Amino acid sequence: MGGAAMMLTLTACAATPPAPDLAAIYSRAAAVDSQQRRPVVTIPGTLGSRLVDRDSGAVIWGGDTALSLDPDDPAAMRLIALPFGPPETPLRALRDGVRTDGVVRTANASLFGATVSLEIYSGIIETLIAGGYDFRETRAAEISDRTVNLDAFEFPYDWRRDIVEAAQDLAYFIERKRVQVAQERLRVFGRLTEPVRFDLVAHSMGALVARYYLMYGAQDLPADGGLPPLTWEGAQNVETVVFIAPPNAGAIGAF
Repeated sequence: MGGAAMMLTLTACAATPPAPDLAAIYSRAAAVDSQQRRPVVTIPGTLGSRLVDRDSGAVIWGGDTALSLDPDDPAAMRLIALPFGPPETPLRALRDGVRTDGVVRTANASLFGATVSLEIYSGIIETLIAGGYDFRETRAAEISDRTVNLDAFEFPYDWRRDIVEAAQDLAYFIERKRVQVAQERLRVFGRLTEPVRFDLVAHSMGALVARYYLMYGAQDLPADGGLPPLTWEGAQNVETVVFIAPPNAGAIGAF
């Protein structure tokens, strides 16, 4: 019997550990009044955001039935690949018709002919929901300026592109949500007890996006290849940050 098959057999025979009682574990956190709870933003890692073709609506990464389009289909792979241009063309100017459409919570994969459901970010979201956060799944087609959660947001970003670009998008996202949350709390509670600040939960590449935002805000990299002035501009809008497996020294699996 092959090693992979033997591992699957042993795994199937092993007892499944009991799931933690999240409601009991986070009951005290869930009891905190939503007016006092800081809004949380979850930032996924590489491959953690759903990507959609703007023109056709086709999901090119993070679909419900398969994570990716057919890797043997050249046309499909051209959809997910970053566009190329002349060497002097800045990366920021190389655009295609791909947009983000939410965070990938679960995915299905085929294993030995059977469909297996994989947990991607659903575990993190379910834990935060158990803590009392109002996490609605926010696909882009369902979002409007009138759809405002008071305390929980997902920040999907195009993980194919530059971290600085994603950090700048995060800066605009947090500023927009800060205004929306303040307006909604005024409407619901009639007052603001304190300025709106956020907690961040960032995984893998998302931690690098969050770190750049905290240190430099929405600043771009200078033309000389150095770093922008260290202002901690983003940190002014953030109270607590949770980094999950941040690749601070790089990721060997990428090479």
